[in-house]
Amino acid sequence: MTQNSVLDYTSDDFNGKTADVFLTFNNELNYDKVVLLVEGLDDALFYSEYFVEENVFLFVMNGHEWMTQVLGDLSSVFPNQLAAIKDADFNHLDNSYFVHQNMFVTDCHDWEMTIVSADRTSRIAARYGICDDESGILHEEVMRELQNYSYVRWANSWIPAKEDRVRFLDDAENMRGKTLAEVVTIVNGNQKENRWIDPIYVDSFKKQHPNADLRQLNNGHDYMRMLRKLISEKSKKNIRNGEIPEAYVRLFTGADFSLTRLAHNLRSYSFTKEVLL
Repeated sequence: MTQNSVLDYTSDDFNGKTADVFLTFNNELNYDKVVLLVEGLDDALFYSEYFVEENVFLFVMNGHEWMTQVLGDLSSVFPNQLAAIKDADFNHLDNSYFVHQNMFVTDCHDWEMTIVSADRTSRIAARYGICDDESGILHEEVMRELQNYSYVRWANSWIPAKEDRVRFLDDAENMRGKTLAEVVTIVNGNQKENRWIDPIYVDSFKKQHPNADLRQLNNGHDYMRMLRKLISEKSKKNIRNGEIPEAYVRLFTGADFSLTRLAHNLRSYSFTKEVLL
């Protein structure tokens, strides 16, 4: 049988996340909606502020690994009704993109880095009593302090076999003032398995990729953690985990989102319904 409509399929025709997304479309609450695949719950919470709720269902994938397969399996079954939004990670730096027109990526490394700006960082720091002279240069300080750590992350992503890549802890704030070699030593010391990354390889990689755009290189979660540490040190105040990202999201308006390349690309795609507010 040639399958060319949703009526020709059952969820048993698919596996993994593809079957889950197929069932989501067949739920009567979502039947006419556009389904947008996002990586995690925090992504869904962020993007929900900018999409038309009655027209869009945000499907949390718990990572991006299945996105390409789901789009390949279901885009023709649900034409113009399915898309994915992936953190760019290093895609812009690597000039590596996707075969599916309905796979969209963030303007910067991730949505957190997309909403980062010197002005917003300064405004947030000022709320904690940091003077203008210090708050005005805080953004550049954070970006600079993360650079070596981010180069290790980028070099690691180029290692062909995933099982040979090192794992990273949520400890970017501890990389402040560290040389590239010191960062590699810390990262290798954090491995619980028999993994390590060659410091000579990382040093060579950085030299081969100089002056990378820091908005594409740095990870937004790392930025928020480093910013929290610096503001806490300068203000002598305890800052709750998650407080800085929440403040950042409040400062990023719908009008700001509408100016992103991601919003433009979503708006240009022929969805069956309006997706953006």
